[in-house]
Amino acid sequence: MNRFRFAIAALLSLCVFAGRAANDGDRKSMPHLTVETVEIGKVSPRTQLAGAQGERYQPEFVMSLNGKWDFWWSESDASYKEEFVAPGYNSSSWDKIDVPANWELNGYGTAIYTNHGYEFKPSNPQPPILPEKNAVGVYRKVIDIPANWDGREVYLNIGGAKSGCYVYVNGILVGYNEDSKNTAEYNLTPYLHKGENLVALKIYRWSTGSYLECQDFWRLSGIERDVYVFAQPKVHLFDYRITPIVEHLAEDGLIGSGYFELDAVVKNNSKSNATVELSLGGALSGVEKRSVSIAAGEESLQSFKIPFEGWNLWSAETPVLYDGSIALSQGGNVSEKVEFKFAPRKVEIIGNQLLVNGKAIKIKGVNIHEHNQYTGHVISRGQMESDIKLMKAHNFNAIRCSHYPQPAYFYELCDEYGIYVCDEANIESHGMYYNLRKGGTLGNDLRFYNGHMARVKNMYWRNKNYTSIIYWSMGNEAGNGYNFYQTFLYLKDLDKVRPVQHERAILEWNTEIYCPQYPSAFKLAEWAAQETDRPYILSEYAHAMGNSTGNFKDLWDVIYAADNLQGGFIWDWVDQGILQKTKDGKEFWAYGGDFGVNAPSDGNFLCNGVIGPDRVPHPAMNEIKHIYQNLWIEPDGNGAYRAINRNYFTGVDHYNYEIVSVPEKYSKGARSKVILQGKVSVDIPADDTITIKLPEFKMQQGYDYYVNFSGEQSWNQYPLGDNAVPQVASVSKKVKVEFEVDAESGLIGKYAVNGVDYLSGDFGIRPNYWRAPNDNDYGNGAPARWQAWKVYGKENKPAEVTDKMVDGNRVVKVVYNLEDLGCSNVVTYTLEPSGALTVEAQMSEASLKEAPRYGLRWRMPQEFSNVRFYGRGPWENYCDRKDGAMFDIYSCNVADMYVPYVRPQENGHRVDVRWLEIKNAKGKGLVIFAMENPFEFNALHNSIEDFDCEESDAPYQWNNFVENDPHDVGRARNVMKKQTHVSDISPRNFTEICIDSRMTGVGGDNSWGAETYEKYKVLTSQPQRLCFKIIPF
Repeated sequence: MNRFRFAIAALLSLCVFAGRAANDGDRKSMPHLTVETVEIGKVSPRTQLAGAQGERYQPEFVMSLNGKWDFWWSESDASYKEEFVAPGYNSSSWDKIDVPANWELNGYGTAIYTNHGYEFKPSNPQPPILPEKNAVGVYRKVIDIPANWDGREVYLNIGGAKSGCYVYVNGILVGYNEDSKNTAEYNLTPYLHKGENLVALKIYRWSTGSYLECQDFWRLSGIERDVYVFAQPKVHLFDYRITPIVEHLAEDGLIGSGYFELDAVVKNNSKSNATVELSLGGALSGVEKRSVSIAAGEESLQSFKIPFEGWNLWSAETPVLYDGSIALSQGGNVSEKVEFKFAPRKVEIIGNQLLVNGKAIKIKGVNIHEHNQYTGHVISRGQMESDIKLMKAHNFNAIRCSHYPQPAYFYELCDEYGIYVCDEANIESHGMYYNLRKGGTLGNDLRFYNGHMARVKNMYWRNKNYTSIIYWSMGNEAGNGYNFYQTFLYLKDLDKVRPVQHERAILEWNTEIYCPQYPSAFKLAEWAAQETDRPYILSEYAHAMGNSTGNFKDLWDVIYAADNLQGGFIWDWVDQGILQKTKDGKEFWAYGGDFGVNAPSDGNFLCNGVIGPDRVPHPAMNEIKHIYQNLWIEPDGNGAYRAINRNYFTGVDHYNYEIVSVPEKYSKGARSKVILQGKVSVDIPADDTITIKLPEFKMQQGYDYYVNFSGEQSWNQYPLGDNAVPQVASVSKKVKVEFEVDAESGLIGKYAVNGVDYLSGDFGIRPNYWRAPNDNDYGNGAPARWQAWKVYGKENKPAEVTDKMVDGNRVVKVVYNLEDLGCSNVVTYTLEPSGALTVEAQMSEASLKEAPRYGLRWRMPQEFSNVRFYGRGPWENYCDRKDGAMFDIYSCNVADMYVPYVRPQENGHRVDVRWLEIKNAKGKGLVIFAMENPFEFNALHNSIEDFDCEESDAPYQWNNFVENDPHDVGRARNVMKKQTHVSDISPRNFTEICIDSRMTGVGGDNSWGAETYEKYKVLTSQPQRLCFKIIPF
């Protein structure tokens, strides 16, 4: 039997319900409460022939139903009346709601966010039991079927509705669906009459299908995607499948030959036998027309084997597409024409590598959820396209559809722009976890067999023709078992080209790709050293929650070096914050726990994107772009450079270089200068390396030199010479200096030169060991582990303070004994008559192995708001996320250094700094010079405490997973985050300066246990030292 058998596949539903009048009968037998019934009356899933806007089909036969619908909603169905879906009922007094739109963002119900747990039963779920109180919404819209649709088959296409969705036409039940992220299509023809017709939808917030939709995102309800009707002739193309079989590949993987298997099913829904002529167009137009005779009520499968010779092959680098069409004609006239884009490409696994067009590609990917800061799960076409453009501009080449199929238009964009897609079925039962025992994973629960199989079928049959999909995923964080064994066999029987994976299969037989999650660089290196039997592609890695994505280069250093490691998908694309306003009008992004009272919540754990809710890339995106770049230039150790082309199908024909000089010594007018530059034509074949050399030039004393290489969306920088920190000369002039030291605290209370006060209020220069914990810090327990450093940073109780004159300079020495940490910190301030202040800090070994940072901080009046520095920039960077930040002299405003992470935390840092200038509008200010080693700094109009949620009065991010959660504040302190937001951050009337020898890196493997790598920590088990000089001007 031909594997193209969707048209005769038996429905997995109890179709007896379809065609009934609006009478639900016995409530317990209603499909949304019956686990075995997953769909009723649906057309078998098929290629989406017509787009919601009429594209690919005759637009006169497509009618969008997006827009305003009459809407009734209740927290439970107790007040629902059957007449609500009947044509005679007057719903003019009902509310109006947009379609598509989520209920909860329009005032109907509570938006809930949980990660693992089911929002309706986060603790001890008992599938398939649902809450008695289950919100229901009814939609009504009267549609007028155009006269030219008479005699045609009219189909209703619902792109996505959550969760249990009943469809009525003119009061008759047409069907039911509960796969909320796949198209549900219904043939409305038997239920329609001429003129006006009532379409009504009844949607329950939860159905038994909700047990398979436990994804890590907002749990929202309603119609989330386009709704439209379209009309086909009685004899029409029901579906088609085009499969490229590439038999011969050019060595470069750009050109191929072989054939297409094209299967087309033509249906005759008329009452008489019919003959049509089927013709192929576009790039397929050389195929002879075919006469097809079909008996009444039957269908005909037409199969073609279409050779192609020397065609361009599609890849993410070369997304060449061809136009195709299938037309049906009767009596010499075209009765129907379906247009599509397609292309040949070859996907295969050989040994332990996934090959595309013969090349073992690296997946430089990201996971995506449907999210918009205004509309929740409702995504416009414009946003889809701008997102994909942004990904391509940042060197992403792949997307994992986490954890459900996307709208059809998304795949068209991926085909067009060149994005490899891992398409994933709408299955996640994380809240049941992974045990195979009875009552454990739903993947091994036969009651949910129909649900698993239907969702895989829905994904495959709608999306089978998209070239960009290179492999299938059967779901995410859903324990393996019989249901997944069967869906694997089903997919492999249907698709002989694409591989199939399942994340929770681990290394069982029913996954062709090992797709683990969140390894460290060390774990990757272990895998790389093993003999593996299949490709390793990380389904999720580099958890980008808040200020994160540290050690990204470490991960990719291993991946690039290993043939059996083929990259992966960052978690994830966008912070899922929902834009809201406080009572006083301040905007903020809401997250879990911000809606309802004591609702189940996983807090801000859904805000882990590489871009913010407003689509503005986080600073870490620059590091990702840099590491993902395809032209990489590095020193070869012999005085030359290696230029590595990391493309697999396209060559590199040029690179640019600049030799840049930067004055070693600070001056007010100091700036970098390009002394030599050029564009060099080269021929670097795909996946190849050449050696390049710089032209000779003479370096002058007094300057640091760097070479900056660049190419298409790529850059690398390397120092030329040692670029050591220069000595800072003493200033001989005498000025009026006011310098006060608090004898009890050892803090510098006043520092004024010629009447200009450089300290704000009573917050003078002091030791600093603390940072506002980021999300990764909380995940690995650092705030509690580091707490002693915070205490000592606040206390400032010196054991000794000496203040004396030495060689004409005032020398203040402050000794702090950090007894609980078994160490001492000695800070020495040397004030010269010129007002120059040298600061030396030296800390002995501590008993606590690590600290958040080691440095000093102080506050200046807010007017000191202009910053210039020589170091890495321009964007925020940290010791474990700095490779893409280049050395130069940068200027900015202090306000621009603030990064508004959804939950406020450490931000705005810069590393490897030689000097820092901060001044006011009158040109007065300070220059801070590194004396021995480069320093790191923050300069913000806020304090560390402003970003430290433990200092906030906000409540903790309570989970409320059990009834009457005790909300134990004592146990939560320094362990749980608080419910803080960007609206809590307002600029203060000061500028806080933090100067560090080092801050611990931000981390990045995951946000629930992984610590910052040892080499990026402030290891206080070793002595710490910091030395810098402040010169006023």
